[in-house]
Amino acid sequence: MGIHGLMDQFPIGVTMNQELTVRTAQQHAQEYVPRLLEHLTRGELEPSYLATHRFSLEDASRGDEFFKHKEDGCVRVVFMPQRWAPRASPR
Repeated sequence: MGIHGLMDQFPIGVTMNQELTVRTAQQHAQEYVPRLLEHLTRGELEPSYLATHRFSLEDASRGDEFFKHKEDGCVRVVFMPQRWAPRASPR
């Protein structure tokens, strides 16, 4: 459901030296997406608040930089075709 950063910069040595436990997981999107879509089409979910910023597909590199540097409190970026996404405002 999302794209995550590369793990090549994870400080595994520091983690091991401090005897920390790291747990990871992936959610099962294929299992839950159909059910989520049913709830969405019935109007039972309102997910728009999850997107903190919107960019057109043409502004994808700008949106990626916003997300990468957490500019303007950026948490989640949604990319949309230009006719649905305003070019002037990231929100």
